[in-house]
Amino acid sequence: MVLRERDGQRERKLWTPPQRAFPVRMRVNTHILRRTLATVVDAPGPAIRHAPGPVVAGAHKPGALRPHLGFETAPNHPLWAFFRRNEAGEPVAVDKPPDDLRQSGRGWNVDEIRRKSFRDLHTLWYICLRERNLLATQKAFAKKMAFSGHQHFIMQNEAKCRKTMGYIKLVLSERRSALVKALTVRDAPPAPESKPAVVAKKGRRRGRNKREDPVARPPTPTPESAAQSIFEAA
Repeated sequence: MVLRERDGQRERKLWTPPQRAFPVRMRVNTHILRRTLATVVDAPGPAIRHAPGPVVAGAHKPGALRPHLGFETAPNHPLWAFFRRNEAGEPVAVDKPPDDLRQSGRGWNVDEIRRKSFRDLHTLWYICLRERNLLATQKAFAKKMAFSGHQHFIMQNEAKCRKTMGYIKLVLSERRSALVKALTVRDAPPAPESKPAVVAKKGRRRGRNKREDPVARPPTPTPESAAQSIFEAA
């Protein structure tokens, strides 16, 4: 704060630093943002070029192999179920498309599955699952050995198995829904008994269904009764 005297009176004035005539600019560290590129330095001496030569069999020595233990696999091993067997009983890695895959049957439809019991559906489910695993094994082996013409037939048979398994799920879902509805009806409280409504039948004669008066009407006089009443009055 600066005190000044003016006309015998003291004047107070706050001191402020002088402002710059140009705006302040931020300094940017160009060393950090500088882009550096890799520098390639030629190695001394002539460049070495390798010409492609013919591939010679047995040029590279095979690595160390594990010795064969000589174990014999049991003929009834469960893993043999993933391979189909031919007429001689030998396991076959991939079926022949013209002979085996084209002669395969169709899938099951919904009407046929609805007639089966729960035990039959359980058995059919695992048969389809085993067939899908077998086809997956053949598909992987055919892809590994670069066989042509097998993928299309394998995918067709796999689609049949998936469709059959989907129908099995549908039938089981229908049976479950029917069971839930039956249990709901059984456990529901009984409805109150209502008296049957009496419906008046329409008669053929006129005035048959008319309501009778509570006051008894006198009977219609006959000729005999009229004559008797006259004699009594006389």
